[in-house]
Amino acid sequence: MKKQLLIIAFVLLFITSCSSKNSQYSEAAYEKQASSNYTTQSFEQTNTRFISKNYSININSKEILKSSNDLKNLVESFKGYIIYSYETFNDLENNHSSYTIRIPSKDINDFNDKLNTVGEITSINLSSDDLTESYNDNSSKLSALKIQEARLIELINKAETIEDLIVIEEKLVNVQSNIEFISNEIKNINTLVDYTTYNIEINSVINTPIKKNFISEVIYSFSDSLSLFILVLQTIIIKIIYLLPYILVGLIIYFILKKYLKKFIKK
Repeated sequence: MKKQLLIIAFVLLFITSCSSKNSQYSEAAYEKQASSNYTTQSFEQTNTRFISKNYSININSKEILKSSNDLKNLVESFKGYIIYSYETFNDLENNHSSYTIRIPSKDINDFNDKLNTVGEITSINLSSDDLTESYNDNSSKLSALKIQEARLIELINKAETIEDLIVIEEKLVNVQSNIEFISNEIKNINTLVDYTTYNIEINSVINTPIKKNFISEVIYSFSDSLSLFILVLQTIIIKIIYLLPYILVGLIIYFILKKYLKKFIKK
């Protein structure tokens, strides 16, 4: 009886061992078959250059609120969009607005010409980035992954065991995740190329007289002195008006005391 139990246990152990080896073999085989096209496939590189452009522009404006609204309307007219904006319109002297916008690259020449209507352009800086190599690399990876995805889908239909099906599906999920990631990378590159990025700063400026010669300096000095005199005179008048009730009360008290003191002295 004991010998029979030992024989049965040995047979079960042998069957389990064989099943495990077959599963491992299948996993390796599926991975090799699914990735074979990835390692041997050659990919055609595009001759198109993928260049992204970035402008940094400073603008001075005497009416910053109007200039900011004009810029927004201009962006909308060119079917662009604003990524970021920051505006301060509370300070009379230090008003400032900042924008990051994107304009269709095919329209940047016309857009640049129209920017003069927003305000006085004081500086323009253009930088560019060649994204061609990154685009080609991602395109090659995407093509290879799609081939691998198609092969894994074929292998799913040919899977003979649950273990093999689970292994293939896990690899398929990983491949599809990589496809989604690389597709987004390519989409981002296309966006950077199709739309030019602008970083625009609008600064408020105040009108100040320009000193050109001696006469203009004299006129400016006299005007400045007169303005200061008027300001001081206005301040004195305001202070007098403010103190007027106290002055009247003081005068009344003064005359009453004066009259009383005269009567007292006569007595």
